[in-house]
Amino acid sequence: MRTLSTVTVFLLLIPFSYGQLTIKPASHRDSYLYVKGTVLFVEQGVNLEKNAEGSPTEASIYLRREAQLIQGDVGAINSGDGLLSVFQEGTSNSYDYNYWSSPVSTGPGGNGNFGIRMLYAPVTATRSTPSSQTFSLDGNASPLTISSRWIFTYSGDSYSDWNPISDNTSIPAGYGFTMKGVNGLDPTLIEGVKNNPGNAQRYDFRGRPNNGPIVVPVVSGEYTLVGNPFPSALDLSLFLLENSGSGVITTSCGGTIIRNPASTGIAYFWDSVENGNSHYLQDYVGGYGAFSPVDPCTAGIYERPVFKSYGPSDAGGTGTSGNHYDRRYLPIAQGFMLQAAGNGEVRFKNYHRSFRKEGDLSEFKQAKRDERSAKPIQIPKIRLEALINNDYKRNLTFAFWPSATPGTDPAMDAEAYSTASTDIGILHNDRNYVIDVRPFEKTEEIPLFLKVEDEQASLEFKVSDMEDLEVREIYLFDSLYNIYFPLTKIAYKIILQKGIYHDRFRITFSDKSYEPAEDSSESALEIFHDPESDIIVVLNPERQPIASVAIFDLLGRLLFNQLGSGSDKFQVSTSSFANSLYIVRVITEDQRIFSKKINIH
Repeated sequence: MRTLSTVTVFLLLIPFSYGQLTIKPASHRDSYLYVKGTVLFVEQGVNLEKNAEGSPTEASIYLRREAQLIQGDVGAINSGDGLLSVFQEGTSNSYDYNYWSSPVSTGPGGNGNFGIRMLYAPVTATRSTPSSQTFSLDGNASPLTISSRWIFTYSGDSYSDWNPISDNTSIPAGYGFTMKGVNGLDPTLIEGVKNNPGNAQRYDFRGRPNNGPIVVPVVSGEYTLVGNPFPSALDLSLFLLENSGSGVITTSCGGTIIRNPASTGIAYFWDSVENGNSHYLQDYVGGYGAFSPVDPCTAGIYERPVFKSYGPSDAGGTGTSGNHYDRRYLPIAQGFMLQAAGNGEVRFKNYHRSFRKEGDLSEFKQAKRDERSAKPIQIPKIRLEALINNDYKRNLTFAFWPSATPGTDPAMDAEAYSTASTDIGILHNDRNYVIDVRPFEKTEEIPLFLKVEDEQASLEFKVSDMEDLEVREIYLFDSLYNIYFPLTKIAYKIILQKGIYHDRFRITFSDKSYEPAEDSSESALEIFHDPESDIIVVLNPERQPIASVAIFDLLGRLLFNQLGSGSDKFQVSTSSFANSLYIVRVITEDQRIFSKKINIH
């Protein structure tokens, strides 16, 4: 064990390692460790004895400029009354929530509880003053005053399950909590950064560092607000994969993962409009994005939320969506929602800890002890964007992975945290999913979830992105009209009346409109537009029995319908049609359906 009695400054990106670490005052002098921009690794436990209370160097370990503490996975207990100090920034004003989870706690030994009285206001690189608390609606930046009115934990399945904590020190390690930000500015400059330049308050978490394993009980079907409980980044993919599903995963990048079927393996993150201006529930505008890890050798998939208004009406979209974030590695103190798949417990382990800086999520520099350093494998995927009532967008991700199934897989398929009044998703067991992971099959038809609770709704579908796919064309199949619409070329628009339309629309990778039957001669059927005569022509030289010929616009409106006959030719005047794309549908008497898109110009 080592006792440090002088100020020690570690240079950037030089990791240091200890078997175990003790820091205590010596000869009436403060002893502390100042770690800047790098990783401090301790194989076993940390014992900290407090320096003189109120001194400029009261804490025993200072983590600065994204320095982090990682400990070996041996279950050693951290002890002592000394303090670890680590900075973290909130991103909200006094009207908006951040979701937190403390990296430090207090108590007689091991991992204890946390309360907001353990948040300090930085004054210098080493000196901080305790924050003040108020039960009034708004907090303030200078002096740092936190409103205890908005401190909640959550475990349950309804709004009434939010649990008020106020300023009590009663939040166990591993649990998350909500806290609103503060108003005003604090220009105090430390390490080149202001305490609060505006809606980004810096807090100093001070307490004994948490160390794994950390256990959080969960109840089947319920959500629990949890979070990164360590003074280091957390590999969220490893945590989610290990705490969902069953069996064993063996990988080249994450070792062997023995699974625990406690959760669905999907993490949900609160996101809201910036700079809110009301404390009333009905004025809150936000939603929960979903992160799916898929596989530890990938970066996972994050699908941002549709923002909606909250309150008694639980209204639909508000014209905005959340931001996109890289969620694979959680920064210190980040909280998130997790749904239980059964009664049990989720476990945070030191193995999940990883040295990652927030400043560059694409190319993190890692500690030498972190073997998970290979470049992530790309997941082939399609992103579909649906514009609903010209008001808000729902984004969906279709991903393809060889170990997935067409059904629902833990830590892969992500159900929407909530559904707007008129909404679209990916259909699984009559439920709405925003991420679907399956093996790629070119003949696959992926059904969509679609409900309309308004009197009618306009919807517009398009492909917004494709990555590493074996196909170039993506189609939206409308099973009612047997239409295959190429979403990679142009958006598909339709107006739907109030109702449920599950499975009517599907995503496909080929247009099957003209796939001939083995014993038929329908290849002789031809549909085209004659611009000289301004007519649509259906040629039927072999006089197949045709039941009807119909024409639709791209909103799904029926413009023309004519019963068939045994003639060899149909003609429909298009002189009254606007320049646009149209769908011509021919149904034979034996119920074969043929559709073709016709461009009238």
